[in-house]
Amino acid sequence: MAQGMAPSESYVAPELLIEGRVEGSGDLRVAGRVKGSVAVTGQVTIEPGALIDGEIRAARLSVAPGARMRGNVEFGWAGNPGEPSRDEPSEPSSFAGSMRGHFPSREG
Repeated sequence: MAQGMAPSESYVAPELLIEGRVEGSGDLRVAGRVKGSVAVTGQVTIEPGALIDGEIRAARLSVAPGARMRGNVEFGWAGNPGEPSRDEPSEPSSFAGSMRGHFPSREG
């Protein structure tokens, strides 16, 4: 387990590129790059300099200044990682706080 990680947290190190689908129970902290879909039952944390290019589904989302993401995001989601996304969540989601980071436009 990497230093500072919670017991149920998975970690994508800064030098890694993962292409494909990342899913599971618990939290995911991304310091590297993920190209594909992410679905976890806990929190996704995108660290400074990290990139997620694809769909993100998680209970909570944290985007650090300097992090990048492109694609669809669904948070407040409490389903199973392999469950398809629905237009309407089964439970209303709430968000307290602010989102920071760089969110590139679809044009560029």
